[in-house]
Amino acid sequence: MNAKDIVFLFAICAGCDAQYSASSMSPKTSRFSSNSEAETIGIVQVHEDTLDWDEADSIAFGWWEDEWYTTIDSQTVPLVLLPTLTYDNWKNHLIRRRDSLKTRYELAGSDSGRMAVLKEAEKCLLNNLVNGIIPHWYGTPWEFNGHTDVPGEGEIACGYFVSTTLLHAGFNLNRYKLAQQSAYNEIKTLQTTGSVHKLINKDVDELVELAQSSLKEGLYVIGLDFHVGYLLKWKEEVYFVHSNYWYPSQVIVEYAKTSVALMGSASYYIGEVTTNKALLKKWLFNTRISIVMD
Repeated sequence: MNAKDIVFLFAICAGCDAQYSASSMSPKTSRFSSNSEAETIGIVQVHEDTLDWDEADSIAFGWWEDEWYTTIDSQTVPLVLLPTLTYDNWKNHLIRRRDSLKTRYELAGSDSGRMAVLKEAEKCLLNNLVNGIIPHWYGTPWEFNGHTDVPGEGEIACGYFVSTTLLHAGFNLNRYKLAQQSAYNEIKTLQTTGSVHKLINKDVDELVELAQSSLKEGLYVIGLDFHVGYLLKWKEEVYFVHSNYWYPSQVIVEYAKTSVALMGSASYYIGEVTTNKALLKKWLFNTRISIVMD
């Protein structure tokens, strides 16, 4: 064979480079360390002459010179991909910010004042979830029945990833009951007012087009035929953040337009999280969220 580059997806890559042989890489790539070498989430390129073809199917999947995936690089995307504060510190910090915002909301003397506080709460929740809580989960292994509440320890299913991160961000909900519902019921639970965005018999390109044209910048819950995760619109780009049942079977962030999980679904249901004023009020006041179970 002629030497060609083969592109393999390693959705969480901590300081990997093209000098590693594919046969030496574990199918479950390691979580990010805190060192400066952990720079890239996305793809790793290896050369044909370093690949053990007998082990290729158990290592990864790839295509000849066909870039299905675009590298997500921590130096080029406006997202925090590595944990900074400890997980408990992030949770405590966010709860303190929430309680402070609640006090300001109660003291606001006008509707415009309360709306201003809600707008600040929206930004606070978005930033702390995306750049504080969620980065700790990247690399946590997926498992169909996984329900760990400690990032990086044990396994986490897709529904539990959503319900657990929402609980740890300060939403008053039963993470077990929420995770055990259909993706559509999870979204109806959170979409307390307004309608759920529905795309039936559509493809991922149409999903991204809808997000680009119609969704505000923020974090959403998206339900697929048999999967659930977060859809993130951030700085005009659309990302999918989820506990991925597809290789490499772990919590990842990826571009929505190249997500295999999104490509494999014919239906999409989108519910608001950070742009949902009714839900933001429940978050501010620690109001119990009733789980839709019909």
